[in-house]
Amino acid sequence: MAGVKKKTGSPGVNNPKKKNDTSFKVEGKEARSQKPVCFRPTLTLEAQIEAAVKEAGITKTKWLEQAAIAYLKNEK
Repeated sequence: MAGVKKKTGSPGVNNPKKKNDTSFKVEGKEARSQKPVCFRPTLTLEAQIEAAVKEAGITKTKWLEQAAIAYLKNEK
């Protein structure tokens, strides 16, 4: 352990007087991604989405965004 910088004491034992350099929290920041977690459409629905995307001539992401906005507007 003598050759490792910023390490002292016994290996594997935490020193409560030292702060962990790698753990920090930045407040006021949004998450990097707003993707839905674990959304996987059925094969039939996926084929319908692909056909609609091809027909619209836009990217799949843009099409899904527009579909989500339309769904939320109709729900109100």
